[in-house]
Amino acid sequence: FDLDGTLVDSSRGILETFKFILEKNKIKPILEIEKSIIGPPLLDTMRKITGIEDQNILKVLCKNFINRYDSKGILKTNFYDDVPILLNKLFNDGHILYIATNKREFAAKKIIEHFSWVKYFKKIFSLDSFNPPLKDKEALIKNLILQEKINNKNCYFIGDRLSDQIAAQNNSIKFFLAEWGYEKFP
Repeated sequence: FDLDGTLVDSSRGILETFKFILEKNKIKPILEIEKSIIGPPLLDTMRKITGIEDQNILKVLCKNFINRYDSKGILKTNFYDDVPILLNKLFNDGHILYIATNKREFAAKKIIEHFSWVKYFKKIFSLDSFNPPLKDKEALIKNLILQEKINNKNCYFIGDRLSDQIAAQNNSIKFFLAEWGYEKFP
């Protein structure tokens, strides 16, 4: 499973944190701060909404975002209706479940712990679970499959973004779209 937009709606905390950081730094966003920006890695999203290309400035903004989100924004996360029922059913039916998310590992684990979902997931894979951090969801899924020795013919990925679908397809696994998520498909 993807996390944001698939199992949980963390949009309120994420969007409020982006707005707070930009206002604090007197930066006017070049894009509307709304749900469709959620999903890609933080540095990419920060670049996209600010138009800033300077890596040093982007890293400072991302660090400010992380500090604020980890202390305040993460507390505004909710799960989607029926997700606990789904996870419980899949787990009780013997399915092995994983998280593959662009969200930082610390934040992903904190959310999973908050909702008492730890028992459902064998492991959480985030871009920053690796050193150096992976660049995208496609590489993340590839590493998950290799590390866990998963037969991709018996594997499914559930996500809410076109990039999730492409990452699954490029790793030869089936994809299911969480239509309630952040990205709206035509």
